[in-house]
Amino acid sequence: MLERKREIGLLRALGGTRRHVAGQFVAESMALCCLGGIAGALMGALGTAG
Repeated sequence: MLERKREIGLLRALGGTRRHVAGQFVAESMALCCLGGIAGALMGALGTAG
C-alpha cells in the first residue's frame, strides 16, 4: 500500500473516507482475481484441447 500513498492521499483530499479507499482496494483486488481466474481457465482449456 505504500507505493499507492499518493493515490490514497488524493482520494482523501477530494473527500473520500477510509471506507471509500478500502472499498476501492477491495473492488480492484476482486476484479483482478476474477480476470486472473478467467484467463487461467481459458489457458487451461486451450492447453488441454491442444
